[in-house]
Amino acid sequence: MRTNLLVSFTIDATHYWPSPPPKYFTFGFVHRHMFRFRVRMPTSGEGGEARREMELWELREQLELLAKTIGTMQEGVLSFGGLSCEGIAERLLRLSHAWWVYVGEDDYLGAEVFA
Repeated sequence: MRTNLLVSFTIDATHYWPSPPPKYFTFGFVHRHMFRFRVRMPTSGEGGEARREMELWELREQLELLAKTIGTMQEGVLSFGGLSCEGIAERLLRLSHAWWVYVGEDDYLGAEVFA
């Protein structure tokens, strides 16, 4: 049996689409979202044991801080620049020990990446 930890959090931030098609030209301007993150990672137990070494709240806090390093502060607001949801998710996946990351915009749209 395999056990995974599931962590969720939100980050208020901006981004933009560097070269949107004409139909979506407004997305080329900086706009703000409540980015929803969901991250799945295996427990640290040997042989698939359901054992973890870190409290889930601590893991959540660490992942949220890690996600914030993907962006930069712009006029007091976190900015993910020209990164899409999948771009943000891919970077968080690479920075963490996760095997699955979902990043969504305001609970309407999003992307998921797998290791």
